[in-house]
Parts: sequence; structure tokens; C-alpha cells
Amino acid sequence: MADISKIALPNGNEYDIKDSTARSTKQDTLVSGTNIKTINNTSLLGSGNITIEDASDIKLYYEPGDSITYGEYESGLVITGFVTSSKKEDHYTIPLAKPCTASTVSITNFGIICRQNANYVHGTGATTYKTPSYTAALTGQDSDGAYTSIKVVCTWSNTSNVVNNAPIAANIRGVFTFA
Repeated sequence: MADISKIALPNGNEYDIKDSTARSTKQDTLVSGTNIKTINNTSLLGSGNITIEDASDIKLYYEPGDSITYGEYESGLVITGFVTSSKKEDHYTIPLAKPCTASTVSITNFGIICRQNANYVHGTGATTYKTPSYTAALTGQDSDGAYTSIKVVCTWSNTSNVVNNAPIAANIRGVFTFA
């Protein structure tokens, strides 16, 4: 009687189905989304084509005319900076998500809430945005000459609770427009 525990392979070798080493090194059953990755929740298993959407409208750079909007509170930009100039200036550097080929930036609807050492400072409060005098400029250039961040310097007349030459946290709202 033939040994049914062995399977003849096309290359002339035999596979012993009773061999626990062979069973333990076999590939697991492939299951989409478990041990096979998907693209945009589409399984890579099966026949046919997976269409990748046209990405020609995705820009790799911010260009003149583009803008970034930061809302209030949770949708605002939370960032740290430092205080200098006898408590009157806060300096913030805002990293950009992608390089910018514009040469200037302006801010509309600008407002800021500042905290330092567990205190609200510059007359701001938990829900009280203030608009100081400020300058904004593109800064930091990559190897292609595109800008990588925005430098914002706020000048305040109200220096209540402020510690000079110390870190400060801010929640910033506004529309940053590149030109």
C-alpha cells in the first residue's frame, strides 16, 4: 500500500504531511486586511484592476494665492515660542506641512491666546483671543530655495503675568495667505 502521508512534488522531492517542522514553517492563510495590506480599504486579492485616483490636483508646494486657515480652540494652531525684549515680544516659528514657493505671507483674522507658567498672559484668557501688533515672514529655506516655516513676532503693550526670556505657549487662529 502506498504511503499517503507523503506528497510527490514536481521537482522530484517529497513533502511529508506528518512532518511538524514542515507544517510549522508553512505560510499562514492569506486574509485581506489581516495579513495582506489594502489600499484605501480595497483588497489586493482577486482579479481585475485597482484604479488609483488621479492625483494631478495635489500640490507638493504652497504657492502664491494659497492659504492655511487655523480656527479657534481645538482647531487652532497650538505652538510654543519664547518671550524677549522686556516681556514685550513673543517669537513663534510655525513649521509648514509642505514647502512654500511664495515670497511673503500675510495673516487675517489673527488672534492669539497665550499661557506661561500656568497663567494666561498678555491679557488673554481661556476663550479670550487678543490681536497684538505683529509681523509675519517666511523663513527657513530647503535645498530648492522654498520656505519651510513662518516666523511670527508679536509685540504687546500688556505684559501682565509675563516672564521675560522664558518659553510661552500659544493657541493661534487666523488665515495665513501666501503671495
